[in-house]
Amino acid sequence: MLLYGIYKHAFASDPKRNAADDEVPEADKYVEYAKYVHERIEEIRKVPFEEMRIRARDGVSLYGRYYHRKDGAPIILMFHGYRSSCLRDAMGAFRFTEECEYNILMVDQRAHRKSGGKTITFGVKERFDCLDWIFHLRNTFGEDTKMFLIGLSMGASTVLMASGLDLPENVRGIIADCGYSSPKEILQSVIKGMKLSVGISYFLVKLSARLYGGFNLEEASATDAVAKTNVPILFIHGEDDTFVPCDMSRKNYAACASEKELLVVPGADHGMSYMTDTKKYVDTFVGFMKKQLEE
Repeated sequence: MLLYGIYKHAFASDPKRNAADDEVPEADKYVEYAKYVHERIEEIRKVPFEEMRIRARDGVSLYGRYYHRKDGAPIILMFHGYRSSCLRDAMGAFRFTEECEYNILMVDQRAHRKSGGKTITFGVKERFDCLDWIFHLRNTFGEDTKMFLIGLSMGASTVLMASGLDLPENVRGIIADCGYSSPKEILQSVIKGMKLSVGISYFLVKLSARLYGGFNLEEASATDAVAKTNVPILFIHGEDDTFVPCDMSRKNYAACASEKELLVVPGADHGMSYMTDTKKYVDTFVGFMKKQLEE
């Protein structure tokens, strides 16, 4: 019962625990941004989109919202974070990629919202979902369609883990905002923050994932993946991140074998870099994409 309880809490799909699209954490440091977040999400809700559905290689049904801005334009493939939503986590990227007239596909990660699956695997299986979406877009819009992979938090680590796979050449870059170095290290960090014994607690978490989720937490690592990628990567992280330590992005950046950039935003907590310094964030993000499109 203990192991199953751990699995249910950490990994099992649970609509009741998913954040609402416009939900903002209750901590004081987030309160000042709540109104802005709500307004931006309401703007997105009014924009027409096309539903996309694919079948992952393991049979799981995956869902996405595709927004077409311009024929032949690059496509942004966006992955949200743990128990979050694409509307909330893509709020910033949706707005400024619209100004660039880039198309965007915002997906529901497996075990979230309209996608199927019973288990959140912290990027282990989601990295292959990313690859399946890439090939779906290539088949739909053409092999020469340029793409960027973007993710926030667990979504960032998902696209970083995908960077170690055999990605097609039309993937021009990856932007990872506040991603962790590996499922193992983020879970150990969370356990430590809960003042629990890291050794025995992590062993139980890992065992619960294996027994009830059918996956190995240590099968994939963002740090290992970027060490063998040739895809340019922009790493972004809030210096005051209280959930995913900023040093995890620094570790990923140091290990990255491809062309790379690192933006650390002073004063920004988890997932809040865009709102903390919007101009710097947008200038760096858009500048990175335009540079990769020119090369």
